[in-house]
Amino acid sequence: MEAKEWISLAALIFTVGNALYLYISTASRATKGDVTKHGERLTMLEAQVASLPSKDGFHRLELDVADVKGSQRVMEAELKPIAASVQRIEKFLLESVNKSTKR
Repeated sequence: MEAKEWISLAALIFTVGNALYLYISTASRATKGDVTKHGERLTMLEAQVASLPSKDGFHRLELDVADVKGSQRVMEAELKPIAASVQRIEKFLLESVNKSTKR
């Protein structure tokens, strides 16, 4: 082989090697579009996190829920006698209807 053939072979090997290197290195790097997408997602997540209540806000919510539960228990206790009265009235009315239909 002459020197010209060796140079051509070396240039071919260098070109193929360079092409492989560029393909591998480009595939592993993030493109500008990928970075833009991630930036948009990050901005959206930051907006969502910013709208969440703080520690103090959660504590106030917890206290408010406890107040609502307490009020509900009080109402349940107050409604039990009313429900019993309604049942007695209903029973009386049904018995009255049954007595009048038997006659």
